Amino acid sequence: DAPAGAPASASTSAPAPAAFEEGDMSPAANQARLEFLRERGVEVETNEERAALAAKKSAAAKRAAAAAEAGTAEAFTFVKLELDPAKEAQLLTGAVQPDGDVLTDFLAPYFADDAALDASTVERETASQLKNMMLGGLNQGKTMNAPSASTIGSLAAAGACEAYPLARGSEENGWVDVKLYIDEIGALRGRGRNVRAEKLAAAAGLAGLSIHGDAFVGRSKTRGKNLNFSISDLSPTSKWCADARVAHSAAAAAAG
Repeated sequence: DAPAGAPASASTSAPAPAAFEEGDMSPAANQARLEFLRERGVEVETNEERAALAAKKSAAAKRAAAAAEAGTAEAFTFVKLELDPAKEAQLLTGAVQPDGDVLTDFLAPYFADDAALDASTVERETASQLKNMMLGGLNQGKTMNAPSASTIGSLAAAGACEAYPLARGSEENGWVDVKLYIDEIGALRGRGRNVRAEKLAAAAGLAGLSIHGDAFVGRSKTRGKNLNFSISDLSPTSKWCADARVAHSAAAAAAG
């Protein structure tokens, strides 16, 4: 009972139990868990909701890109490097948006694939990542288990695009980034190594990267809008690449 004189809101009665039993993974129980968490202010996003949001963002980016191609919106260019080195680099067009870099959302559906992931490939590729996390102290003394192939596959079925920085914005380069846009789980999908993308990364001072599948290269202001990146910018002698090489070398020397 609440203390004498206490308002009704100060009742000490326990909250009603959740309408599911531990270990029950039925759809009804999972829905009950979602409602239980959301009623208590916990933000939960389901795979379906995440996929729907990604599709909405991609559709908006595609509409904007179509407007750019029609000349009714500000456009920018970026480059596609296909996995097959026999295929020439392609210059593509997107539409500038005021809220920043749009390529991650725009390209995510390109990497969509609902094919089942190979469990042995997932186990092999995630083992070293978990080991590095544990060696880095991120486990805080707790056991860390790799997510299953089915879990990763369901999360990335709608497409997961990673923006990997080749050149980071700085005062020296006018706060301009150059990034590789790649399949976030390309290695887990068993994609081949993209030799051209890896050579570009090495030319920018990032030797040793493993890039799987098709890749895209783009330029943008740091926390700002997209800028043009052309096929000629793929040259290792281009200014951004030479500057990035120097910057990465200096960072490595400073780190010892």
